[in-house]
Amino acid sequence: MISIREGDWSAGSSLWTADARKELGFNEEDGSVFWMSFNDFLMNFKAVNICSVKNWQELRIKGKFTRITDISNPNFDLTISKWYYNIEIGKRTQLVIALHQEDERIEGVYATKPYIDVGIVILKKTEDSAELIELRDLVSERECEIEVILDPGSYIILPRTTGCGIQRPCNKTNGVRLVKEDGELNWMFELALKDIFRRYDMLLNHELIYPEFKGFYECVSKKITEEEFNENILKKYCSTSKGLTYRGFKDFFLDLASEEKMWDWLEKLGYDKELHPVTTRTFVLSFHSDIELAINVKDAVQTNLDSRTNGMIIEKFGQEIEKKKGVKAFYALSQYYLVNPYRQVHAYSYGVLNEHDNPIEATLDCSGSKNMVFSSASTIVKKVTRKVNDRELSQDN
Repeated sequence: MISIREGDWSAGSSLWTADARKELGFNEEDGSVFWMSFNDFLMNFKAVNICSVKNWQELRIKGKFTRITDISNPNFDLTISKWYYNIEIGKRTQLVIALHQEDERIEGVYATKPYIDVGIVILKKTEDSAELIELRDLVSERECEIEVILDPGSYIILPRTTGCGIQRPCNKTNGVRLVKEDGELNWMFELALKDIFRRYDMLLNHELIYPEFKGFYECVSKKITEEEFNENILKKYCSTSKGLTYRGFKDFFLDLASEEKMWDWLEKLGYDKELHPVTTRTFVLSFHSDIELAINVKDAVQTNLDSRTNGMIIEKFGQEIEKKKGVKAFYALSQYYLVNPYRQVHAYSYGVLNEHDNPIEATLDCSGSKNMVFSSASTIVKKVTRKVNDRELSQDN
């Protein structure tokens, strides 16, 4: 317990001079403000939260990270943001962007979806490419935030993660029983259903409207028209005038013919046999700005944006570790770890830069590593890198 009446620069400290009092506006009678030395501050506080009181323009958008397989290498998994976010800035603007994970205090979240490492990158579009403007490096916390002043231009906001914190199938069991003999649901199954519902509730209004339900249906390899949704879903299950409620969604899911069918859907939705989500993780991206923003959400999976962004980060912050016959190898260490090692994330990214005219295959062999978690399912990753003019780096986290 600290006292504002004791210690260096406290109300009763002899360190205060008349000039210091005047310069800092010190008022010994004002009990709402106190001063202390920086060393005492470090000993008594682990973090600081700053509340910016302002007439902000606010916008919140649902997002998700998804695990995909590299098209050029079926043994290489990577986890990327499903979408990237394009904004046009017409005048110099202050902008605060935050990525929020599901709070571990929500029932079942800590057991199945503990915080993963997350970060944010801001890129500015140039005439023929893009440049790295701001980086909020990876942290394993409920949320991360980046505050920036942007000049007029076109910008890309890209959420990031290594994906290492998303649990992979462990194959320890043949599957739990979803519905008990007395008709009650397995508690993990109930949590999974709630998780699925929240995942597709993109507008955060506690219901699934047609486009959201259609996205869910397509994920389980089904198709449905809006007319079929209105007639066969909204009229049959608990719904509002526009969308399916969680109770209705749960009843719909339980109406499947058998546990085998439900397991088939759960697998397609990214759950393992222990009902842990192993291919996706949802988040909310919030924007606070001086001006009203128009945000264009675009599919990132069909692009190489994540790969190119990792390349920019490695190129800007990485260190060269080897050079041999026109090939350079780099590694980059999570910058946030360097300034605050207590935030859990200690991530390495490796890259290879090809200076030859022809493509080459690079191999990253981490099979001898200990006490490490990898973004890819394999500890040996092979990647083809093209000539340096493509300015493309191959990397693994």
